[in-house]
Amino acid sequence: MYIEDIIIDGFKSYANRTVIEGFDPTFNAITGLNGSGKSNILDSICFVLGISNLSQVRVDSLQELVYKKGQAGITKASVTITFNNSDKKQSPAGYEHLDKITVTRQVAIGGRNKYLINGHNAQLSRVQDLFHSVQLNVNNPHFLIMQGRITKVLNMKPPEILAMIEEAAGTRMFEMKKNSALNTIEKKQKKVDEITKVLAEEITPTLDKLRGERTSYMKFTNNQTLIDRLQRFIIAYEYYTYEKKLESSEFESFKAEIDKGQKRKKDLTLKSTDLKAKISELAKQREKETNLEEMDQQEQKLSKELVKYQTSHKHQKESLDKEEGAINNLANTREEIKQSIQQKQKEKQSMEKKIQSIVEENQQINAELKTLQNKHNTMTTGISTGADGSSAAEDGSYTEQLMEAKKTAVNAASEYKQAEFRVKHLQSELIAKRKAITQEQTDHKKLQAEQELVEREIQQLTRSIQELQLDNSKQQELTEKKRQLEPLVSKLREEVGNASAQLSGLEFNYTDPSKSFDRSKVKGIVANLITLKDVETATALEICASGKLYNIVIEDDETGKALLSKGQLKRRVTLLPLNKVEGRSIDPQKIKNAQKIAPNGAVKPAIEFVEYDKELQPAMNFVFGSTFIATDKKYAQKAAFDSSIKVRTISLEGDEYNPAGSLTGGSRPPSGSILTQIQRLNENNRCLRENQSQLEHINFELVQLKSVTDRFKQLEQQLNIKQHAASLIAQRFQLNPHHQLLESIKEMEKSIESDTQLITNSMIKEKEALEKVKQLESQVNDFQSIRESQLKDLEKKIQITKEKCIKSNKIVKGEQVFIEKLDLEIQEMDNELENLSKETQGNQGTISKMRKDVDTLARSISETNKQIQDIRETLSEIRKDMAQKNDAIRSLHQELEKIQSEITEIDMSTEKLKSRMNRVDKDRQEASKWLEAAIKKHTWIKNEKQLFNRPGSDFDFNATDPSKANSEYIKLQEEQEKLSKTINRKVMSMFEKAEQEYQELMEKKKIIENDKSKIEHVIRELDEKKNESLRTTWKKVNKDFGSIFSTLLPGTSAKLEPPEGQNELFGLEVKVAFGDVWKETLSELSGGQKSLLALSLILSLLLFKPAPMYILDEIDAALDLSHTQNIGMMLKQHFTSSQFIVVSLKEGMFTNANVLFETKFIDGVSKVHRTVFNKKDKQVGKKK
Repeated sequence: MYIEDIIIDGFKSYANRTVIEGFDPTFNAITGLNGSGKSNILDSICFVLGISNLSQVRVDSLQELVYKKGQAGITKASVTITFNNSDKKQSPAGYEHLDKITVTRQVAIGGRNKYLINGHNAQLSRVQDLFHSVQLNVNNPHFLIMQGRITKVLNMKPPEILAMIEEAAGTRMFEMKKNSALNTIEKKQKKVDEITKVLAEEITPTLDKLRGERTSYMKFTNNQTLIDRLQRFIIAYEYYTYEKKLESSEFESFKAEIDKGQKRKKDLTLKSTDLKAKISELAKQREKETNLEEMDQQEQKLSKELVKYQTSHKHQKESLDKEEGAINNLANTREEIKQSIQQKQKEKQSMEKKIQSIVEENQQINAELKTLQNKHNTMTTGISTGADGSSAAEDGSYTEQLMEAKKTAVNAASEYKQAEFRVKHLQSELIAKRKAITQEQTDHKKLQAEQELVEREIQQLTRSIQELQLDNSKQQELTEKKRQLEPLVSKLREEVGNASAQLSGLEFNYTDPSKSFDRSKVKGIVANLITLKDVETATALEICASGKLYNIVIEDDETGKALLSKGQLKRRVTLLPLNKVEGRSIDPQKIKNAQKIAPNGAVKPAIEFVEYDKELQPAMNFVFGSTFIATDKKYAQKAAFDSSIKVRTISLEGDEYNPAGSLTGGSRPPSGSILTQIQRLNENNRCLRENQSQLEHINFELVQLKSVTDRFKQLEQQLNIKQHAASLIAQRFQLNPHHQLLESIKEMEKSIESDTQLITNSMIKEKEALEKVKQLESQVNDFQSIRESQLKDLEKKIQITKEKCIKSNKIVKGEQVFIEKLDLEIQEMDNELENLSKETQGNQGTISKMRKDVDTLARSISETNKQIQDIRETLSEIRKDMAQKNDAIRSLHQELEKIQSEITEIDMSTEKLKSRMNRVDKDRQEASKWLEAAIKKHTWIKNEKQLFNRPGSDFDFNATDPSKANSEYIKLQEEQEKLSKTINRKVMSMFEKAEQEYQELMEKKKIIENDKSKIEHVIRELDEKKNESLRTTWKKVNKDFGSIFSTLLPGTSAKLEPPEGQNELFGLEVKVAFGDVWKETLSELSGGQKSLLALSLILSLLLFKPAPMYILDEIDAALDLSHTQNIGMMLKQHFTSSQFIVVSLKEGMFTNANVLFETKFIDGVSKVHRTVFNKKDKQVGKKK
């Protein structure tokens, strides 16, 4: 099977429908420039073969295979390949009857992907089966070597190289059979596990249960025989006892004792009447006195008031002392602040006086400096020549003609010299000022650092204020919400409390059995764990659940044992462990039958009317799972008594219909359904929790907002202080000498620049006038030398005066800063003093009021003490008199009590005797009736009564204790009653049936285990065959591999051998030798040598069992021309049994091909040109 033609439409760079036909059955080559679409032809073949690893075709998703991802108007990619299937030996399984096979794959934007085989839709699995049957597994290929992957063959791990040998050997078929057998074993094992599970969980427990029931049944029959024998013995004893009672003479003796007691009672009654009269007389005399109880109450009332007054007085006094102490502290603080203010003001005044003299001295120095500078400026301009600055013009010194002749020269020289002197002076002064700047720079830096620090603090405070984001409207809104929620929460809390009190029985209280006990394992009472879907079903559900509504749901039986033994339960409870409780549910078929007779959901299982957590399913099935609820009585009756249903059904009105035939109904409870009340309570609890949570959240936010507000005010106050400090620093900057020097330097630099320009101009004028002033040169020089000496003296004085001025300015600046600090401190103290005054005034009002309250309480205490003292004196006198009378009454009462006690004893004795007389009489009558009834009921008594109490007989009452016999009879009866409830009368037949089922399952298990052992034997045989075939293939491939590599690269050897310490079944490694030296690793080989080695391995696999087709993409990229030519010739001459499609850029490869396809990229679309090479190397071209 080989490719005849390929039709590509919209795939990658092939935008238009491109037919690539005329593929040679053996050797085809594809060439072209980079990016022209060579590899895209190979990608299209892989696309049709069903590749799943899209990275091999250089895309991330199927949509990327469409031309320009669908952006050029082309929305789908399609590739069709026609295979020649004329060679039936290489035909895919199931396609031997076809000479050609057409396979198409399409993918569209949006993810639609489909396959067609001969024009019919096919599944991916069918396409893969087609190609896998002819060794074309594109997802595990040995026939496909894509671009850059040739040398990756050598990087394979030993198991991966072994997999290539297995693919060539065809042992994958053995592996598939082995996997199939393993799947079968797994299925068999699952069946065995199922049978084992059924035996363990159903059959064996059932057998054990039936064995127990059989034992109980045998015990029941034995007990019944023993009960019959004991019953006859007990009846005989009773008959004997009743006969003896008829012969008793106790009645007359009881009557005589009663008469004697009545006579004694009459005497005692007369005596007690006299004593009562005396006691009554004394009690009347005692009551005539005064009401002692009222006075006691009055005393207690006054004592309580006294304690109340004393406590209030103590608290008020303590508060008053605290307030007075606070006032004193405030007064002390105010005095301290006043003293501090006075001290600061004195310091300020002394500083102001001190600085005034310094300022005056500073002004004098500045004036002197200014005068000297003016003299200096006057002399440098040439206006004066004397030391005092007087004019130097002497009218009679020069002639008028000389003056006119020198006028121009003098003016030019004057301008030049003036500018020069000014520049020199300014430069020297500039140097001095710069030195002064350096000296003043330390103070300036300190001031600048202080300003920067204050500005940073201002920025930090501003950011902090902005970050707070104070929102007053939000605080008002939260306060309003709180005002609305508080009464609502209070009301809900009251309703919940009332409802909880009414439903107090619905609480399960217990003590933790251990410290590590997990309370989450106790789920709660059933009634609290459900929610009604419809309130109208409450009555029906309550009747359905009955007492189970109050059962406790727990997680497991261990929790239940712990609660019962150590939980200190205060009442009897029924626990439902979720891991043990058997959930009963209605048969689904019965539910369907009920829906048929009651359409529209008129009859539903009760469990469908409640909501609960899924983990509680077993408990809910136990409570509600076996009962229907019907919307009316008609449907309830049908569901209960229909032969196909017969399930207990309850109507919404609460009427119960039992399939056994009983009907239960009547009026509803006046208090309403318990479930309705529980649901209402749960709803109120939910609302209460929600509102409480909301209220807590609001309170929390209000607290946060309050802290934010306080923080905002604090930050705002700090910001104002820092801004004021910044303004003070700015003022100090203006007075700073450094700042003044900087300004002066700027002005001096400007002056130097203008004077420099003036010097240039004056020099030009001076050059023109030099000829006219030659004769006056000596006089001018004398005049210049005199003036220069005077200027030097003047500059010295200016320098000394300037230093004094700078020092004075520094002192003035320092003192002014200190005065400003004093002003700021005095202002802060005044503010604090004002606040303390306001606080003191408020506290004084409070103290005045508290003093009045303390005085009032002191007067109340005094008056109350006096009243209590008076009452206690009166009470003391009354109590003495009453004590005497009480003693007399007490002695009479004691005597009367003795008489009454004796009368009571007589009455009780009489009643006892009468009761015994009645009982004796009654016993006689009952004995007579019982004997008659016993003889009628038990006919055997007449024949055997002569044996009653006869020694040695069955009725020997001395040998057998009747009470023990009766106890044993009762015990057997109770045991028999319990057994009768649980006994299974069909247990014998059921046990035989279960035992038979057990034997059948054991037989099935044995058969399955035998099948499993046979399959395992088959797997072992398959492994042996696979290993044998694999070894054969390895030897053949290894031989061909070495031969091909030594042919392509003479002087070398290559082989496949197992890794050290392992055999060939665990993996194979490639080894290479140059001469007789075997290389340790393949990393020593060049790129071309690695390519030849990998090709040799692939070609050796091809020789063993060739695939129908091989695709090679630029395998010669690392080879030189000679090796490329050799490989091309080898493929053409020695490998004619398979079709080769080779992509190459080297002529030595594609000139050996029978057909050459050239790709070109024109106008953004790939195109293909076909060339056929004949034996005489003539080319025939055909363009598609």
